Amino acid sequence: MSKNIDRSNWHYNDYMDEACIIVGNFLKKVFLEVRIDGPAITPDEINAHPTMLVSSHRSHLDYILLGIIFNAKGLRNLRFAAGDNLTSMPWVGRRFVSYGAFSVYRSKANSRSYFFDLAEQVTGMMTSGENVIVFPEGGRSYSGAMLEMKSGILAATIMAAGRMPDKTFRYIPMTVVYDELPELAYFGMLDKGKRLRAESKDGIKKILGNLYYFGADLFAFGSLMLLSRFGRRYGKVYVDYGSPIDVRSIVDVEGNFAKGSRNEFLGHRASIGAAGDSLLKKITALYRVLPSHVLSAALDGCYSAGMSDLVIRVKTIVEKAEAAGRNLINVKGKSAEEIIEEGLVLLRRYKAVKRTDSGVRVKKMQIISYHARTLSGIGADGVQFTESENAEDKS
Repeated sequence: MSKNIDRSNWHYNDYMDEACIIVGNFLKKVFLEVRIDGPAITPDEINAHPTMLVSSHRSHLDYILLGIIFNAKGLRNLRFAAGDNLTSMPWVGRRFVSYGAFSVYRSKANSRSYFFDLAEQVTGMMTSGENVIVFPEGGRSYSGAMLEMKSGILAATIMAAGRMPDKTFRYIPMTVVYDELPELAYFGMLDKGKRLRAESKDGIKKILGNLYYFGADLFAFGSLMLLSRFGRRYGKVYVDYGSPIDVRSIVDVEGNFAKGSRNEFLGHRASIGAAGDSLLKKITALYRVLPSHVLSAALDGCYSAGMSDLVIRVKTIVEKAEAAGRNLINVKGKSAEEIIEEGLVLLRRYKAVKRTDSGVRVKKMQIISYHARTLSGIGADGVQFTESENAEDKS
């Protein structure tokens, strides 16, 4: 609970300053580039009001990337919500806690009382002047799709505003997109562990679930750290963020409060839902669409496709994505043929596709489907592959 947090000094700042140098140098070795796009924000502006940085979530690296980036922008007193599978990892978990991480227990996701306690904990942080990075999708998206915003942590900004009506509390929406995700190969293993932990009452199966759940990340990041020593780099990372949003500009904190509710959290339920809907739209619009996403959306469900049909489908998908207000900075102005060729380069890193004389053959449909989910709801409806091109060829 918030009353137990020691704020006698902001020691997280010192650790984050250290991390910006040590971990920042490491990330430069891991990725070809980290590109940051968003409005200019001065240190005075970003520290003027307690702020909740609300991000999409695809990798554990999101935590430290965003922490380093916004520390460099001058944001102080920063905390971030991290899954217990991260904070419980040997050595790494302790380091993350020292940087300001606090645990979110995924296994308790169905407990209303846990969410009430979590909201109270984060509310205490914000009313005390701390800034918080949160990932309200409830964990990494194993499917690649944008997930529904969970209310537990988002509620804290609204509860803080309700308790301190004369003070401004803000959200900053943001996204992190990887053209090569280090954990992707282990998501099946991690998802299996998650299900075993949550659904099984058998002690042995729970232990097995923990081995899968925690082991997946240990394998993923152990490989990342080992391979980085041999010059292995994981492509580019794109961080996009929006302008700070006063919580009162998107919800009527006092007007929506349901008096007589069982507790403060439930009293703010209408505002929490409205804030989640608003932030989901903003994050979806910010999420950067890469050529690999477009090509995957065109290929999804088809193991073999001819180039002529792919060109038509890619054009249709880009047009629909543009009409939906998606972030097309990486594909705008490029021809369908250029998008396909760039997408092939990115997807070949996963060995997911093969270029053929007539078009493209899919080797790993799970990888294609993951990337295609970035454009959920935006497909090339009505544009069919020819019968010969649509035949499944899994050889």
